Amino acid sequence: MISAFDLFSLAVCISGVYDTFSLELPPYLQRGGHFQFLTNISLLSTCIYIISKHILMLPPRQANLIYNTVMNLEFTVTSCYWTLHYILPHWLNTATIDRNFVLDFKIHLWPYLYLLVCKERRNKWGSLGSGVVFAFYWAYIEWLVGSDPTQRFAYPFLNRGGLPARAFWLFGMWLVGTLNYLLLKYIKNI
Repeated sequence: MISAFDLFSLAVCISGVYDTFSLELPPYLQRGGHFQFLTNISLLSTCIYIISKHILMLPPRQANLIYNTVMNLEFTVTSCYWTLHYILPHWLNTATIDRNFVLDFKIHLWPYLYLLVCKERRNKWGSLGSGVVFAFYWAYIEWLVGSDPTQRFAYPFLNRGGLPARAFWLFGMWLVGTLNYLLLKYIKNI
């Protein structure tokens, strides 16, 4: 049975998806659309987790794998976004996309906080799951930018240094998400 908290969280996340997908992208990002942002992929993944666990009643083992994969993605988004937001804001798309705290809360903070209080056990396979998501994400954004010279990567720091630099960044982002597995041991005492 879905709780009021789960429904509220799903509503916040769906509202974040709607608000994000309503934003007009600059011309150099329009072809790739909103799926070129890892934030949107992880946010939709959180919605899928809530729906599959509480509405579709996915078996606990599968729900746990989805949870851990999504939890690692959301930890990456939350920790990387807020770090860059306060320390290196020019590495984000702040020149072309306006900041909005309510939207930032819905897409960069609430999903992780929601997942943090869920009663799920940590699972090392979540790191593999998030690694698969990162691999597909990387292939997608490389294809987008490589097949159209008018396009750029959604995150400005990925536009510097070529393929080796992007490999470094994306591997590093995956490692940040994988650290979440270790943190959950202490945060949730499980």
